Amino acid sequence: KDPFQVPMGKRAQADRARKSFSRDGEFSDHMVLLRAFRGWQCAPDQKDFCWRNFLSHSTLKMIHDMKFQLAGMLCHAGLLSSNSPADPSSNIYSTNDRLVSAILTAGLYPRVAKVTCMRRKPMIKTEKHKRCSFHPASIAADKNEFPTQFAIYNNMTKLATGNTIFDATFVTPFSLLFFGGQVALEKVKGEKDKVVTIDNWIQFNAPETTAQQVLELRHQLDNVLWQLYQESHQFASSGASPAEASP
Repeated sequence: KDPFQVPMGKRAQADRARKSFSRDGEFSDHMVLLRAFRGWQCAPDQKDFCWRNFLSHSTLKMIHDMKFQLAGMLCHAGLLSSNSPADPSSNIYSTNDRLVSAILTAGLYPRVAKVTCMRRKPMIKTEKHKRCSFHPASIAADKNEFPTQFAIYNNMTKLATGNTIFDATFVTPFSLLFFGGQVALEKVKGEKDKVVTIDNWIQFNAPETTAQQVLELRHQLDNVLWQLYQESHQFASSGASPAEASP
């Protein structure tokens, strides 16, 4: 649920408040939400902070409670050493924006949008929608240049102008290749390069050696994650953690 609110007649002020949490050169609505949440957590007067920034105190409190519930579940599964999301051991990589984007890719896939053409406004498509746009509230709405062609998103809404992507984060091709859907190789007739496909609709051209390396790395990563998943269930049942059981 989006914590930002838009009171009647105050759309422009609410949009400015949302975008005040963005950073120059950044293309992520999810990082905007994260900064708003962190600002609320640190604010001496949380309700005043919400009033000034067009935020819902109850929604932020709900997110706060869910964060503690998830930390407890991950700790019980042996993936975290503490049930507190504020524990330093649980936040070693929390400032690594590329890793955060990769995790967002894993969580939100297959909600992927591709920028196909740049004119006055970017032309965007998804697997199911041939044409859509960024919602006016998105920080990507007024951009004419993007760091990559691909963005992952959580919500799509239908306006009078068509389908719009409400919250997006631009991600690298490697995030999609390693944390997206099924990866396969296709050979193009008469070409030396291979085409790496993800679920038969996202395509990347690459030299054959590079394409094979990507597939092998993805295979190894899937195996590591599957092993971790199995271990977490085993140790959750035994009441121990993987770290405690390691020799």
